[in-house]
Amino acid sequence: MIDGVWTSEAVFVIDDPKWADEINRIGQEMPQPLIPGLHETEIVRRREAMIVIDVQRNSGVHRPIADESRSESYAAAPIMSGNQVVGLLHGDCYMQGRDPSGADCEALAAYAKGLQLALSRARAAEQLHMVGSQLRSIANDCQDGGASLHEFSFDRASLVAEAGFPRAARVTKQALRSVRYLLTAREIQIIELMAKGLSNSRIAEQLVISEGTVKQHVKHILRKLGAGNRVEAVSMLYQSDGAS
Repeated sequence: MIDGVWTSEAVFVIDDPKWADEINRIGQEMPQPLIPGLHETEIVRRREAMIVIDVQRNSGVHRPIADESRSESYAAAPIMSGNQVVGLLHGDCYMQGRDPSGADCEALAAYAKGLQLALSRARAAEQLHMVGSQLRSIANDCQDGGASLHEFSFDRASLVAEAGFPRAARVTKQALRSVRYLLTAREIQIIELMAKGLSNSRIAEQLVISEGTVKQHVKHILRKLGAGNRVEAVSMLYQSDGAS
């Protein structure tokens, strides 16, 4: 359900998947706005389950779905995500030849509550993944900064003893000659796999990390190398390795 419009996502009918597909097709091709007088509008407003009866003569239902499903009555419950209704769950007892009972309605509401908890967990997991990616990015940047300080640190007395800057110049030249000095160990793994033509998803599979993490590493690689795209970054790797 998006912007106050109810669109069918999936339908299940016991032992009759073709009928279920037809009901779902109608629900997808003819979305139902949540207008006043529609029972689903009231369900969304109240945020609670209800039983709808006399469906075939009821003006407050999704008429095309009602006609195709031949339902006489059904129970419906809102699916929540946070404080928002994001979907509607419907169920009837057509195959049993009876109307839904209060117990059926309560069971449907409990199932919708379970979906709400699943959505909440998925959202929390996504947020934790994003935070984890950001923390890993910060840790990599800190590691890179520490490595750079180590590579380019020098003891003034030692340089004076060696007659000034020749040694520092040699270190700087070596660092610039290979992009590997600018990348972390993980970023080197990833750019080497990029050089083999692997996509982000394939790299994620091979390194047993998420594709989102791979994308973050690729972003850092391009930024550190000043490359405009993956091809340019790989080309810089080849050139620098050849110059080493």
